[in-house]
Amino acid sequence: MLEDLHWVDKISEEFLGFLAENIRDVRVLLLATYRPGYRPPWIDKSYAGQTPLQPLSRDDSVQMVRSVLRAEHLIDLVTQEIVAKGDGNPFFLEQLALHVGEARELRTDLMVPNTIHDVVMARIDRLADETKRLLQTAAVIGREFPLRLLNAVWKGLGSAEDHLRELIRHEFVYERTATEGSVYVFRHALTQETAYGSL
Repeated sequence: MLEDLHWVDKISEEFLGFLAENIRDVRVLLLATYRPGYRPPWIDKSYAGQTPLQPLSRDDSVQMVRSVLRAEHLIDLVTQEIVAKGDGNPFFLEQLALHVGEARELRTDLMVPNTIHDVVMARIDRLADETKRLLQTAAVIGREFPLRLLNAVWKGLGSAEDHLRELIRHEFVYERTATEGSVYVFRHALTQETAYGSL
């Protein structure tokens, strides 16, 4: 599974093209997500296909918001505003719901940011100072960052592990076990870019 292929670098794209050219007789399923406007070089192969994703319906959007917030009975105006601004985009809906859920209280006059960047930035700004600093440090390393490397560069207060637990709890990153030890991954490239841009 390859995510956000529209941001792929040239060498990786060439490798994927080589792979796509040479897997036609092998039972391998290669899934990739990318935005409209990007055209993978192998898309015209007879064994390649595309499935455009449609925005979520209003009902599905409401259900997703309630699921993220783990709440059946939200203030209807808040739900309507999240669904309207999310425009059927699952990532935007999730981030808006998390933003609202992290607010001290659910109110009808709660300010809901207009862009996904603003939502992610508002969530980052709500973190404790040292946890935010660790997130920014990790963003400099990249979308994936080994705990070993993060520990080597972390000079802030508190242990990196404690701050990472907070970031996992707030759904900014997740842990992936690798042969070289724990590796952490930003849940979305935009989160990493926003944290990096906030330096």
